[in-house]
Amino acid sequence: MRISHRNLEVIRKSPQSIKQIIGNNSPRTSMARYWQFAIKKYHKNNDINEAIDYFQSNCQQHFKDTKANQTQIFQLTDKINQYRADYLLLDFEYYDYSQRLSMDINYKNFLSGEIFRIDKKKEGGYAITLFEKDNELWSSELRFPLLQIHYSNIFKCPIDEISVGTYNLKTGKHQYINYDEYSLKTSWEEILNISRIISKA
Repeated sequence: MRISHRNLEVIRKSPQSIKQIIGNNSPRTSMARYWQFAIKKYHKNNDINEAIDYFQSNCQQHFKDTKANQTQIFQLTDKINQYRADYLLLDFEYYDYSQRLSMDINYKNFLSGEIFRIDKKKEGGYAITLFEKDNELWSSELRFPLLQIHYSNIFKCPIDEISVGTYNLKTGKHQYINYDEYSLKTSWEEILNISRIISKA
């Protein structure tokens, strides 16, 4: 079974209810999603104006011309510039965007989903970034230490050279953490137990 990393915290609380949890999730297209597509344009071509034009034209095409929508488009356009300014402060080397995750968690289960961005760090190693609209408690989530483990294996580098974190759309800031050996060990044990329960659900 493929389990989206975005559903993991809900599943973590009740893994035996996974079929119901997955069944209640339906795809939605939002302005925030078009914003992410625009950021992908920016990283692909290193052109902030192209990214803004892409975002605005898609929003005008797919959302009604209301005052509320126009206000949101204006605010999110400003956040494209805010994103670029904060990203440049990181002094990262861009590596990949919208990469698909496929992490084997045993019992024929895989953690899947989209990784917002991957960068090379100046001091060595990689930074793995997920997109959040507003989540200040992200570092307590199980998926983040698992991503540190996974990408250490993918890039064949020391586990402490993998930083994991988020870009918070509300604050316009990146945040990162490196989990210690104990946290990584207990996180892996927990996901194996969850996966075992899921396999019997």
